[in-house]
Amino acid sequence: MYKFITFIFLLLGGNTVFSQHKISFKPNETVVFIGNSITQDGRYHMLFHSYCATKFPSTKLSFYNTGIAGDVTGGMLKRYKEDILTRQPDYAFLMSGMNDVMSHLYAPSLKVTKEVKEKRKKAIDTYKNNFLKMVALLQESKITPILIAPSIYDQTSEIAQENKIGVNDALEECAAFVLEYAKSNNILVVDFFHLLSDINTTYQQENPSFTIIGKDRVHPEDAGHYVMAGALVKEVLEKHPYAYSMISKSENMVIFENECTVVLSNKNKPNQFSFDRKSSTLPFPSIPQFKKGEQFSNVFQTFNTDIIAVSGLEKGEYLVEIDNKTIGHFSHQQLQNGINLAVLSETPQYKQAQKVIQLCSEYHQLQAKVRSVALTEYRMLNDYKGPATFEAKLDFLLEKLEKQRGKSWYAYNKKTIESYKKYVTKVDQIEQKMTEVRSNIYKENKPQKHHYKITKKSLLN
Repeated sequence: MYKFITFIFLLLGGNTVFSQHKISFKPNETVVFIGNSITQDGRYHMLFHSYCATKFPSTKLSFYNTGIAGDVTGGMLKRYKEDILTRQPDYAFLMSGMNDVMSHLYAPSLKVTKEVKEKRKKAIDTYKNNFLKMVALLQESKITPILIAPSIYDQTSEIAQENKIGVNDALEECAAFVLEYAKSNNILVVDFFHLLSDINTTYQQENPSFTIIGKDRVHPEDAGHYVMAGALVKEVLEKHPYAYSMISKSENMVIFENECTVVLSNKNKPNQFSFDRKSSTLPFPSIPQFKKGEQFSNVFQTFNTDIIAVSGLEKGEYLVEIDNKTIGHFSHQQLQNGINLAVLSETPQYKQAQKVIQLCSEYHQLQAKVRSVALTEYRMLNDYKGPATFEAKLDFLLEKLEKQRGKSWYAYNKKTIESYKKYVTKVDQIEQKMTEVRSNIYKENKPQKHHYKITKKSLLN
């Protein structure tokens, strides 16, 4: 037993699972995500935020979405001071490329002339130059950049959507550039491109219509965002809490504890055992919306550990209760080997974590409203020269929209303008609500002490 304890302690590095050259966020730091529509969508960084909130409850962070649908690195440079720097971030995740490569230059109907080839090359060169400028701006502002090799364009799935062959090859060049630049300059980087490509390659062998991206070949759906979030957790975070308690019933003592505290009861009976325990972390619950993603990434499951092991129990089956609520029935061998509380959905800790996830989701939904206003102002009103009144801007937008009737993007732009009308005068109120929800996240996520009771089932008959 004691050799096993030593092994666990060495595995934890004395405290936590540890990797070099990654990040340990400090309390009250601010993190922004810069990008295009995939970042404005925000599901991948909502999950990353949720993981940080449940696993590091004492580290209060502010997360901000600064993605703009349709944006390119040039647009990010233009809005840097007003839209990004004003958040006063300590860290900035930067992903671009999907729009920079100018996918219309790869339309199947387009004749590939010398001029088209030159435009393709110029688009990638412009991306590289502007990407470097963005990194330089961040570093000049004392903001730590975390680079992301862009997500893929799915040009291999056999689906109905028009296939612009060559877009993903251009993105591969962008990804290679980002990865090499990060390596040469010792900058932390996360590779979405090859991660998503490898999943597609594996699953399309059996199902040619499979895609880890959405049906439009561009925008990842829930499973894709789950995979990307897992990559951030794995590649960015230096530490992952590993809560572990080893208790000897026969010796009535706590043999080992990590990231938790255990206090044994002095009223234990021969076939009944109780104690109080408080973990330093919460579980990361399985989220129904992202369940499909679990088959493509096990990152969240790997780091989701809160284990109790109890030795010295008589052979038999045992009822385990937390705060007088049944959480499961286990054999003495299962309890000796250790049960992972983090995956048991009936525990009070799990239900507490679900509330934290709900708050993180609410926070990101509020941000989506703010970003719909930003999208309109930075993309749809970027050529507006009229009076700085809401009425005049709205007339301008509706006039532009009418000219787009019949186009594939008409419905999206119409919806965006409707959101702008709804939220443009409420941005300050929404920001205040975001502050309130962020505060609630870090009130709700504090681990609590719980009372555990383990009873041999023969006593219950």
